[in-house]
Amino acid sequence: MKKFNIVILIIILLTGLIVIGSLLMSGELKNQLGFNDNQEVDLKFKESYSEDDIARLVNQGYQEVASAKDLDEVRNDLGGKYIQTKNIDLSSIENFEPIGNEKDKFTGTYVGGNSKITGLTISKPESDHVGFFGYTSEAKIENVTIDESNIEGNHYTGILVGYTEDSDVKNSHVKGEVKGGSPTGGLVGYTKNSLIVSSDSEVILYGKVFTGGLIGQLQDSQVFYSSSNGEIKGEVNQTGGLVGRSINSAIRKSYSLGNVLGEGDYTGGLVGYQYSSYVSDSYSHTNVKGNDYVGGLVGNKDDSAVYNSYSIGNVYGEGERVGGLIGYSNQGEIGSSYYGIELTGQESSAEGLGLTREQMKKQSNYTGWNFGNEKYDWTMEKGEYPVLVIKDRWNFLFRGFPLLT
Repeated sequence: MKKFNIVILIIILLTGLIVIGSLLMSGELKNQLGFNDNQEVDLKFKESYSEDDIARLVNQGYQEVASAKDLDEVRNDLGGKYIQTKNIDLSSIENFEPIGNEKDKFTGTYVGGNSKITGLTISKPESDHVGFFGYTSEAKIENVTIDESNIEGNHYTGILVGYTEDSDVKNSHVKGEVKGGSPTGGLVGYTKNSLIVSSDSEVILYGKVFTGGLIGQLQDSQVFYSSSNGEIKGEVNQTGGLVGRSINSAIRKSYSLGNVLGEGDYTGGLVGYQYSSYVSDSYSHTNVKGNDYVGGLVGNKDDSAVYNSYSIGNVYGEGERVGGLIGYSNQGEIGSSYYGIELTGQESSAEGLGLTREQMKKQSNYTGWNFGNEKYDWTMEKGEYPVLVIKDRWNFLFRGFPLLT
């Protein structure tokens, strides 16, 4: 009897240690990611600009940009404030020179207003930091639309920005073709300690390592309410529909569409490789094909968290670590995340729950999801899959990242 009591006591102690360890892991992960319940992230931006709005900015010292010549003048004051007041066609410029570089960074504010830029062509296959903005630091870029673009660079290549650090990119949209080295993204090649809000890309994109439809590499940064749609091909490793490589970063309320082909390992519909990072309230309808570590949402999830997310695109991999939602997982957390068994063509996943096609169309199967929340929520039409509905997204501060404990 005494021996039996000792065994019971040991079991209780071990159970307690496991629970405490789980709680500590949640807190540790939260600290690693740099998120806490009191953190505020400024998601605000102005969606459109009236003539009065533009006049007010000009009175505040913003310089008007209405032509290719005006854009060229931006290089003379890389710390200035600018408001674009007219559509600008750059098709007459054979090889546009990126605004800002590693030595002379763009550190100012550029507001696209209600206008757009078309015909942007950059051909610098041997150059790094290639994009409309080559290199930004402590910059603010808002409401910029770039259409009909063709960008070719080496490392750190994207249509809007090649390399951005300590900067905000909000409500910006790009379309075109991109070819680059490592990393390469549709919107931004590389982000460090930056914020991407309500931005999207529609691209045909070819990269090498760290290739993403929106962002090639996301480092110590956050993405909200953003999306990508296109044909994404990574020649080597870490290819994703939205982000190729995510390190110490967060992706929330975002999604990817299209097709992703990773010729190496770590290929995902949303993220190719995720380390010490966070994905929440996001989804992938992307068809994914890769070698090993292939997932409908995330190819490789390492010491990271995924919540309230799903994938339904077809998934194919030649290796052993292939899953409908997650290809491979090493520690971290997951909650209320799903994949379509028939839709992905995968009966298993490293993490996440597989549902039939019909189960994926029933709201009651998405445990704990916010359907009908005031500010940001999911919605489902009858016979359809969940989609994001974003309400009042530019008029509030997001407070905290609730992690499961």
